[in-house]
Amino acid sequence: MTSDADLAQEVVASRDILREVSGQPVDGFCYPYGHLDRRVLDGVERAGYSYACAVWSTEFAGPYALAREYIRDTDSPGRLWARGARHWLKQEYRGPGSRALRAVAP
Repeated sequence: MTSDADLAQEVVASRDILREVSGQPVDGFCYPYGHLDRRVLDGVERAGYSYACAVWSTEFAGPYALAREYIRDTDSPGRLWARGARHWLKQEYRGPGSRALRAVAP
């Protein structure tokens, strides 16, 4: 298990590297392979990120445990659409087009 000090150093250092390479601010964090627990989530928040993404829904809620949909290299355009529809329906999306989306993907 990684110590709290090593976790903090890794989370901050990776952000600095990404900022330097991209020349852009780095506001979000993606948990490696989607693995997180309360200690890791708290470390990401303390590092100053605005949000973080998991791979699937977790027991944690909020901006540091956002679920995302996995996209495969082999996904067809239709499959991508279906994955997006499923994601937004799980998140109870209510924005533009939500009524049409629910009509085709109840």
